[in-house]
Amino acid sequence: MLFREKYELELNPGRERKRTMETMQTFTQTVRIEQSDCDFRNQMMPAALLRKAQQIAIDHCNAVGLDDAVYHRTNTAFLMVKAAVELYRAIDNGEVLQVTTIPAQPQRAVFHRFTAFVDESGSMAAACDSRWVLVDVSSRRILRHPPEEMQYPFYRTPEQTLDFSLPRIPTAEGTPILAGYSLCDTNHHINNTRYADLACDAIDTACMEENQVRRMVLSYHNEVPFGQSFLLSAAKGEDGYWYLQGKSQGGVCVETGVWLERLSDI
Repeated sequence: MLFREKYELELNPGRERKRTMETMQTFTQTVRIEQSDCDFRNQMMPAALLRKAQQIAIDHCNAVGLDDAVYHRTNTAFLMVKAAVELYRAIDNGEVLQVTTIPAQPQRAVFHRFTAFVDESGSMAAACDSRWVLVDVSSRRILRHPPEEMQYPFYRTPEQTLDFSLPRIPTAEGTPILAGYSLCDTNHHINNTRYADLACDAIDTACMEENQVRRMVLSYHNEVPFGQSFLLSAAKGEDGYWYLQGKSQGGVCVETGVWLERLSDI
């Protein structure tokens, strides 16, 4: 930093805060794909991609002061309501990716966040688009505006987006899934990324053996709390499409669309 710039910032510290908020509108990390992120082909699973996107979102919020202490004081939590994932090629174990998360200002109480996964050649290897709502933890009521103390700092207009369309297909009776210890998070319900794992597990094993996931859309309707169960059913559509539906006592709790591509076509 030049002496003149440093001197001006000492006279006007608000300028530094403004510049910090401008530079923190996006957030980038370098990540290495680990063995634990990969499937039996040693390639990154869709759920692992969602987990990377969720973690960088948390790290971004922590970096601008939206941490657990703020959520505790305001009795709030962000809940994901929709997610779309697109894998433009297979991502192998050991690859190094630049991951950039790009939040935007809320639109009618819905918060947008787009995450890009760029490989070392500069090409987009995958992308994740998500929609979130801020809720009061006690009442589970959606808040149209963040509490004043929260001071939500992101003001960009949403620019990049993925397709959230999710064709529905009639399904048969589902298989019971318990919201057990390994599926649940600090909100005391099944973590949103775990539904991607459950969806892939519910698809016919022969299909998963011969195909790779190229696109996935998840729509979350109701939470499944720790210790409770829901029924997960699957139906096969056309052109490699699978529709999955989760039902709990409160009705449909989650819907997932999965688009598969044959390995021989890659």
